[in-house]
Amino acid sequence: MVFLNHGSFGACQKYLLDKQNQYRMQMESQPLKFFIRDADELLYNSKKRLGDFIGANPDNMVFVDNATTAVNIVMKSFPFKEGDRILITNQIYPACRNSVYRIAEERKLFIDEVLIPDIINSEEDVLDEILKYVKSNTVFSLIDHISSLPGVIFPVQQIINRLKEKGIIVMIDGAHAPGMIPLDLNELNPPFYTGNCHKWMCTPKGSAFLNVREDFQEIVKPLVTSRRYGEISMNLSEFQYDFSRQGLKI
Repeated sequence: MVFLNHGSFGACQKYLLDKQNQYRMQMESQPLKFFIRDADELLYNSKKRLGDFIGANPDNMVFVDNATTAVNIVMKSFPFKEGDRILITNQIYPACRNSVYRIAEERKLFIDEVLIPDIINSEEDVLDEILKYVKSNTVFSLIDHISSLPGVIFPVQQIINRLKEKGIIVMIDGAHAPGMIPLDLNELNPPFYTGNCHKWMCTPKGSAFLNVREDFQEIVKPLVTSRRYGEISMNLSEFQYDFSRQGLKI
């Protein structure tokens, strides 16, 4: 079998699996040294290389298992108030839709789901349709960069800019974007952006990132409260330190 379904999981190259096994053996040979002395530097180096590829500051990135995890982190950290509205589209990934509706149920929020036209003649068609659903109490929007079904590249730069004018915080779900299209997150500059590396970048499974703009890092907390919560690091920001060690999953 030749595996080609990169929209779910990319076919990881053998040399990357070999490299992964090298790190695994390094960890198992001296676990305390690996987790306590080596891990932070190794993680930062990986974020630096990823940041070079997607145009992002490594200090704004943390690694997560997948884009759905990142969506949950942001949604559960965001300071919603009862009666706030969340804007999504009908092309949202089903797992992310579930996350949005669960949060809305728990926090007593409203959801507006934009119906994207079947026939799209221009980027303005998408932007105009999204803006029709904006209401006075819309505070947050979760928009795909590239939807999974059907595969539509959303004009996320225009969406971010127009919703920012209306005071709406935007998270971009870029699960399919890294490795498929050029990215420059520093230029795009959304409050929140997540992407998977195990699709079109063909990394080992469970490789994803969450990029959080500096002015929102204070509110974002990991799903798991773990060893480093509340501690102060001499080398890492609180945002980086909280996410740097989640039990044995660093």
